[in-house]
Amino acid sequence: MPALTSASILIAAHNRCDLLAQTLASLAALTRPPALEIDCLVIANACTDDTEAVVRRAAPSMPFPTRVIAEPRRGVSFARNRAVDESRGDLCAFIDGDCLADPNWLVEHARAYHQHAADLVTGKIDLWWAEGADPGWLSGSMREALGEHHYSERAQQLHEPRAYAANFSFRRAVFARAGPFRTDIGRSGTGRLAHEEQVFARRAMAAGNSFWWSPHAVVRHHVPAASLTDAFFARSAYWGSVSHMMTVEPFAATDAARVLLKSPLRAAICQARIAAACAQSDSAAAARARMDRAGALGRIRGLWTRVTRLNRPRP
Repeated sequence: MPALTSASILIAAHNRCDLLAQTLASLAALTRPPALEIDCLVIANACTDDTEAVVRRAAPSMPFPTRVIAEPRRGVSFARNRAVDESRGDLCAFIDGDCLADPNWLVEHARAYHQHAADLVTGKIDLWWAEGADPGWLSGSMREALGEHHYSERAQQLHEPRAYAANFSFRRAVFARAGPFRTDIGRSGTGRLAHEEQVFARRAMAAGNSFWWSPHAVVRHHVPAASLTDAFFARSAYWGSVSHMMTVEPFAATDAARVLLKSPLRAAICQARIAAACAQSDSAAAARARMDRAGALGRIRGLWTRVTRLNRPRP
């Protein structure tokens, strides 16, 4: 692949303009990779707040060209496809509008392309506790539902599509082969189907593109206080499992049989865990068990939808 000469930082934003302002401030403080021309593009996805005005106010003080484009079709996949189409760089680097970039974030992405001849790169996502402290009782699955992504402390090539668009980049040529992002999945207001990044990454890897993990390309993802509820974690686990079952490839009859055998048993075990936790007044253990039960039920629902093609949920 040719050497990279330019990079576009891409943000798909839907409201929450106060957080977006902080994201842009973190990008303004980036250490710039040498010999890499940079620009930034924000897609205001069906926004009803001051997102566009926030970007326009920030643009004059940004160290690289920064602009905003409105995309009226609500859905993160529509926004990300529009971002790539409207961008200019050889490298498309995505960060979410509720994240803070480490000063070396873009440098580390660029380093992975230079050192490893990567075609796609993802990096670490830590949690940004802006509205309160880490409660300390969250399971790994709960932290992942809040946006955390930790994989390894050393750079390595990935052999599974561990893509999260809060911290994800790829060569523009990859998008021409593996894109666009599917618009029948991806958040669009219902909080249901997701995993559009994983589907994209899987297609890219199947086409022979190399996907690398960079532990030093770090962003922090905002944690709303309202997300620390049983309802949030259960909904996230349920619809995450539905999305996984509907999109995972390859998928054979043996995979379906395994889900049918294991998931009902797991749901029953989780129900017993909930009862035990409630008897001991252990609310944290009960919350973890409820989330695990929701994930098991989501796998059953996702399998049923995939096999029957009935009652497909909206994204």
